Amino acid sequence: MKPLNEKLYSLLAAALLLVVCSFSAFAQTTSGGGTLQGTVRDESGAAIPNATVKITSLGTGAVSTFVTTSAGLFVTPTVNIGQYKVRIEATGMKAWEGEVRIETAREISIEPVMKVGEVTETVVIEGNIAPLINVADPAVGSTLDATRIKELPINGRNINALLEDTVPGLEAIIDVNGGVRAAGLMSYSTDYIQDGASSKNREFGG
Repeated sequence: MKPLNEKLYSLLAAALLLVVCSFSAFAQTTSGGGTLQGTVRDESGAAIPNATVKITSLGTGAVSTFVTTSAGLFVTPTVNIGQYKVRIEATGMKAWEGEVRIETAREISIEPVMKVGEVTETVVIEGNIAPLINVADPAVGSTLDATRIKELPINGRNINALLEDTVPGLEAIIDVNGGVRAAGLMSYSTDYIQDGASSKNREFGG
């Protein structure tokens, strides 16, 4: 038999490994993503319960499946940014299909309307199915690729300078502490999330 202290050490090591793995998985799934929600209805405006909603990432091919509630509602967890295909199927209805772009820190809301028919028939919505104006949440965000970041004329390597120039609604604060603010709020209201954890200066907000 193992000594008691050796058993205790093994249990603590296993518990620590479980916590680390869980945090790692959480950070990967919640950092830098957005969510998609919607209410599925028929042409009369009635909600369609138990409809199957399949969301496919056009970048990776990963598929997530959801079922609408009795009110026709579905909500995804946080998913990675990128372009997605949304396909909705329901008994006695033509399948509904369209594409949407998930952006950083945004709650995208869609309102699919399904038509009576066979599920083997598909109604395809051209263009982005999300509305141009998002009223679901007050978040402001922007997604940049590495090439654009590299080519932007930024003075120095200050992350705030990059945010000021590329994210609508953000402006520089010109004082002894510096920083940025969103929609006229104080810099203390700004939060920086890196790999799922806050990394802001709590005193100055930078």
